[in-house]
Amino acid sequence: MGVTTINLQRYNPHKSFRAGQEKAIQQMIELYEDGQKIIELNAPTAAGKTACLYVFGRVLEKEYGANRVVFTSPQVALITEGNLFDLPKLVGKRNYKCAAIKDYTAEDCPFSSQEDGFVACEKCLYRHAKYNFMNSGFGAVTFARYSIDPSIYTKTDNLLIDESSELEGQLIDKATIELNLNLRDITNKKSLADQVADLQRFLSTFDVKPYMVGLRDSLHDEAGRFLKQYDDFRKTVFDGNKRRPTSQEMKKLRHLKMEYEHVRKQEMSCENALRYLKLDVPYVLTCDVQDVWIPSLRRKEKKPVPYFKLLDAHVPFGDLVANLDCVVLASGTPTTELVTTKHRSVVVPHPIPKDRRLIFYNPVGPMNYQNRDRVAAKMAHKIQQLHDTFCKHTLVHCGSYYVAELIHKNLHGGHVVCQDPNDREGSFVEWKTKPEGIFLSVRYEEGISLDGPEYPMNIIAKIPFPNLSDSWVNERNRLDKWFWYEFTTACRVQQACGRTTRSPDDYSQTYILDESFGNFYNRNKGYFLPWFREALISRNQNI
Repeated sequence: MGVTTINLQRYNPHKSFRAGQEKAIQQMIELYEDGQKIIELNAPTAAGKTACLYVFGRVLEKEYGANRVVFTSPQVALITEGNLFDLPKLVGKRNYKCAAIKDYTAEDCPFSSQEDGFVACEKCLYRHAKYNFMNSGFGAVTFARYSIDPSIYTKTDNLLIDESSELEGQLIDKATIELNLNLRDITNKKSLADQVADLQRFLSTFDVKPYMVGLRDSLHDEAGRFLKQYDDFRKTVFDGNKRRPTSQEMKKLRHLKMEYEHVRKQEMSCENALRYLKLDVPYVLTCDVQDVWIPSLRRKEKKPVPYFKLLDAHVPFGDLVANLDCVVLASGTPTTELVTTKHRSVVVPHPIPKDRRLIFYNPVGPMNYQNRDRVAAKMAHKIQQLHDTFCKHTLVHCGSYYVAELIHKNLHGGHVVCQDPNDREGSFVEWKTKPEGIFLSVRYEEGISLDGPEYPMNIIAKIPFPNLSDSWVNERNRLDKWFWYEFTTACRVQQACGRTTRSPDDYSQTYILDESFGNFYNRNKGYFLPWFREALISRNQNI
């Protein structure tokens, strides 16, 4: 079948294609016909990459007879709230209310199938959603649900991953395992910094392989005990009359089932870790400071928690796509390189004229660790000045909560919302509902869309470099000689620049105020796409 014989408009959910869309879909079809398994769709803001994936999926289903095409994304909101046209959707069980038990969700349900004898399970909203999804040739599911459900991923032939820039992080997080060690001697230290330092020294000599073997075996035994308890108790609940179980019986069944599933999941994680160790996948033993419940004190305290964490996602990605015919990874930046080198790229040109999405490099001062306190007041003054040119909504990318608070202290007057680390969504909504104001954000370089004239100003106050105090980041830098660090930073900057100009008739300006950008850009121009370079206007002639 030739590409020219396919009427792509037949599958277009819109009246017409945007500039570059039809050509991109044709290129993907050509790569598919050539037997290319992994395709990267690099499409900037407003290019309509979701619609491209949809049309390509319909072509695979209707024109090439693909049995199962699945659309997914690491961003849950894209599935739950995004415009996925007529696709049947499947999300996590917690999103479906239980039809039988008040205040329960499908995740809380203690039953796995009708075989349990509870007739009300026939009304399960999750089961109906999954039935519709599984019996469609083309459906949409959250990545978290897809990756843990073998009844889905073993019956998928073609996978379309939108917003794939988050895929590497998702795969590494999925393979990360907490090390349940006796840290009494370490965590009794007075200083948290001392605790972290001592734990990192301990982990540097820790033999993780025998630990994983022992943990896997103990989890296997524990899972077996929970499963037997569950089966035994279930038999006592259902005496052959299919009576309605009591509330207490339901709670106990739910508890046993959820305990079994939790332990079983941990066991499989250990099994995967042992496989990664056998394959010599690079990893690091690191720690993360978290709030830990201290029973003796009856309160939470910040403690270092040790983890086994992969440094590279190539093997988990290979596992993900091993049995698939075709995979498309779509993003505004070329992040596919972080999970595989076995891909071909399709690049969509930016559909928005560059004069409606200009990027100004206007350095105020370096916002690195050594200089940020000194530069903060000057940075805040410039942000206020830029905001006052429009007096509407201004999005500021701060890079860290410390920098956000630092700038906040130096802003005077007007509506300012500083992102709350404990209520990210609440802070964002609070800012959007104000008639105007400044939002000091952290890690909002992607995942949000600010359409329309209310959002004319987008500011990068701090270049979003990965945190060099993180031992994982340092080990990753050592592994690939800083490629990941600089490539990831360049991608984050480009993602940030696309938050506020979302359609051809939209308009906004982006200002990069961190002086650190100049040297970084000169070293890494090759990581910046043509649409970024053409829109960049520098007040500093050195770039």
